[in-house]
Amino acid sequence: MRALLHAALTTSPAPLVARYAAPVEHSADDLALERAAFDVKREGFDLFRAACLVSRVADPGVDVQGCVELVERWAGEVRPASGNDSDARVRLVHHLFIDQRLRGGPELRDEPTAVFIDRVLASRRGMPIALSLITLAVAEAAGLPAFPVALPQHFVIGLGRHDSFVLVDPFAGGRLLKLEDVFAVSGVTTVEGLAEAIGASTPERVLMRMLANLHGCYLRRGDRGPLVRTLSRMLIFDPRNAGLWLQRAQLRLEDADFAGAQDDVTSARQLPLEGDWLRVADDVARRIDVLGKTPQ
Repeated sequence: MRALLHAALTTSPAPLVARYAAPVEHSADDLALERAAFDVKREGFDLFRAACLVSRVADPGVDVQGCVELVERWAGEVRPASGNDSDARVRLVHHLFIDQRLRGGPELRDEPTAVFIDRVLASRRGMPIALSLITLAVAEAAGLPAFPVALPQHFVIGLGRHDSFVLVDPFAGGRLLKLEDVFAVSGVTTVEGLAEAIGASTPERVLMRMLANLHGCYLRRGDRGPLVRTLSRMLIFDPRNAGLWLQRAQLRLEDADFAGAQDDVTSARQLPLEGDWLRVADDVARRIDVLGKTPQ
């Protein structure tokens, strides 16, 4: 992520006159829902509902309750009748990946909708993190113990408790992973590394990982508006990340939002800055000063 931000921030800009011809109007990005939903310390915090709200980057009217109700219906198909978790796990995998045909695909890498929970529920196709969070939500709604596993290069879920579980790869159609499979797809090479990844898969990191995936999609596509909104959500979790403030400042500057860009530079300068970050902050501030005085 740091390398991605560094590349985006330090690439030489195109000629200024061509890039700053007129302000671009964006609808107000009200983050009140996200600030409440992303508060993992709040009583009643719900990871699935919080993940559903990520879709508001593109669709402020996302139907979170509709997503929850669909998950509940699917959970009803796998809920253990007599406390037999093992049987329910089999039904979970069968129902989601055979009956409902949830699946992934490498061609989805640059498609933001493959990260949005509501869109993945509708299309049945998505990226590993979205498919995993859906599977996790169905398992929990069915009364099955489960947890997210954010591996360095992949995302799966654990079915069971932390002392006795199986790993399931929703992106691979619900395949049960052996230890050698985990090593092959994850970037983890030891049992200790796997245990560390499981322990580090906190709700904050899961949601930030989801936003980081979305950030990469929009950055590669050059979609400034959604990228700004994604950065705004990342800053809820990581307000001391100068790179996030400075990238949003650059994007706002490109949209002739000089006041917003200045606010972001000011926020970045309240943090320790050195090296490239300091040079970027100075450069953005200089461009704000020049362009803010230029008739548009």
